[in-house]
Amino acid sequence: MDGLERFCTKRREWLKWLEDDPVHALNTQIHDMMWCDVTYRTLNEARRFAWRKRPASSIAPLLGELIDNGYVAAQILAVCKLVDVRKDVISLWRLVQDIKAHRDLITRESYVTFDNVPYDYEAAKQQWYRIRADGEMWVPREVWTSQVFHECFDKLSGTTVSNRSPADRVKCPSGDFVSQRNRLADFGLRGWDRL
Repeated sequence: MDGLERFCTKRREWLKWLEDDPVHALNTQIHDMMWCDVTYRTLNEARRFAWRKRPASSIAPLLGELIDNGYVAAQILAVCKLVDVRKDVISLWRLVQDIKAHRDLITRESYVTFDNVPYDYEAAKQQWYRIRADGEMWVPREVWTSQVFHECFDKLSGTTVSNRSPADRVKCPSGDFVSQRNRLADFGLRGWDRL
């Protein structure tokens, strides 16, 4: 299996973890966490504006305590799931670790061409212009997609147009993936998997 095939296989796996798993998809977990936060904040504002001279369920102390405790518990559980370090679960932590372990697969060439997009967008543009001699101004999506992917990868790899190479690799802003993991730990997330 060549590098592009291995990249495509890993990319499909990462996308499944992010979007396709019906129960444990990371996007779903993050969305649910955010929705829980929006719901809590909305209810909390309603409690704040409730008229205190008349009994209302929105300001009942027991209900308020239940809502507050439920919100905190749900958010803690959501964060714990996202940073779980076990290899048998889908978590943001595991995704970052897997990307780190397979970082060598993420080259400019694989990033740009994984979806049958031409690597050399200038040559593709010129070829298309020769075919379309009738003067119609329309360029296939793949040509512009290639250009956008190159520009995006320039930012990810810290390179410029003049020194692009198919073998360029993603450059982590702070030097390596370990420092990103340590940043998560700095937020107090280390050891949450043992709760």
